[in-house]
Amino acid sequence: MDSTLDLRQMFGILRKHIWFIIISTIGFAIIAFGISEFAMTPKYTATTQILVNQKRVLITDSLIKISKLMFR
Repeated sequence: MDSTLDLRQMFGILRKHIWFIIISTIGFAIIAFGISEFAMTPKYTATTQILVNQKRVLITDSLIKISKLMFR
């Protein structure tokens, strides 16, 4: 009797039980999400503010300045 598994046997076992693997993975993910979202209290909160200043620059002005510098 051969006590080793070859690659085909291992993939055959995985293929045979693929639905169990997929369903159990999704089930455990749902359980973990439910526990982390509804049963655990959050440990921290964070807030942020972003200040955006818009500066209008005309592309033609920039190109004129660059061309003056290049062709002196």
